[in-house]
Amino acid sequence: MKAIFHLTLAWLIVIVTSELIHSDDDFMNSNAYKRSPVELLTQLAEEKGENDWLMLPPSPPGWLTFDNVIHLFKHVHDETPCRFAYNGLSSILISKKSTIGIEAQRMIRGFIAGGYPPLGPPKKMDVELLRQKVTQKYSDALKENIAKEPK
Repeated sequence: MKAIFHLTLAWLIVIVTSELIHSDDDFMNSNAYKRSPVELLTQLAEEKGENDWLMLPPSPPGWLTFDNVIHLFKHVHDETPCRFAYNGLSSILISKKSTIGIEAQRMIRGFIAGGYPPLGPPKKMDVELLRQKVTQKYSDALKENIAKEPK
């Protein structure tokens, strides 16, 4: 009886996962990251789907750059509704609506932490704290690069 239950559960997981992946197939194959972060923000607002969320794989290294972050800070207070970018590696799906501003803040947080979308729900963040963390990260990287310069 346990074997039948586990087999049924496994089959259900495969079906549900397959449905989620196929509903946003363009994004699950990382096409989302062929766009700049600001272009992706625009697409999250313009593209309507069956869900308030959009499943994305983790961003590739280097997709979020300091130059991107400068542009993202221009959007952190934008209240335009958009889809919530959901990390495909998250074990919990949080079905919440988001805004351009919140997603811009989440991208900036991703720059600091090393990836987008971060795990967890969309929520407003302290923009000044984000600014300080970005400044610190950039300062640290600059110091590292100066230290590596040949004399």
